Amino acid sequence: MGATGYSPAYQRLIADDRRLRELLEGSSFYDATFAEWEQGRRFIASAVNRGGAFLDIGCGNGFLLRCLQEWSRHAFEPFGIDTDEPRLVQAKELFADRVDQFAVCDAALFAAQPARRDGDLARFPRRFELIYWNVWDNARFPERVCRTILDGRADLLQPGGRLILGFYHPSRSRNLLRIDELKELGYVVDGSAEAPRGDEVIAWFNRPAPEQTG
Repeated sequence: MGATGYSPAYQRLIADDRRLRELLEGSSFYDATFAEWEQGRRFIASAVNRGGAFLDIGCGNGFLLRCLQEWSRHAFEPFGIDTDEPRLVQAKELFADRVDQFAVCDAALFAAQPARRDGDLARFPRRFELIYWNVWDNARFPERVCRTILDGRADLLQPGGRLILGFYHPSRSRNLLRIDELKELGYVVDGSAEAPRGDEVIAWFNRPAPEQTG
């Protein structure tokens, strides 16, 4: 995929080979090209169905959020949390005009206290239109941190909002099995998508808008 349609700033970013390599490696994408990154991540933009405040849980260095800004047809305001402070520093460098929209924070703590947004989280809204969570491979959905995020999504999402889960295991069948696990636990999955070339899979949950309830 060429850079046609990308913003000038983004084109400059991905044209810098050294910087691009740092960004990919900081996203745990090693010994890979930008084309391979696109093949494994661009399809996520198909699930971004609206604009507004977009929270990336486990945002790392922020490169995925920055790419989704270019890949999505919807404009959104980026926010990110992660427990890896060095990578959060990199995210703030990438979003130099929005440094107060990225914070070191545990995902379970963030989800458990949606009304408390102080300190480093002071600029974070209580609810978001979009949330993306890259579910780590060893996460077990019955565990507290997972249930806190999944069960607390109504408190984290605006009405009509969407929680998107990303599964990056190198086995597509394993990723699809994770979605089946969610269904077996009683979660209603509103949609899913698979990378056109690669093993990555996403699934999403929508919070109904007021007119859809009742």
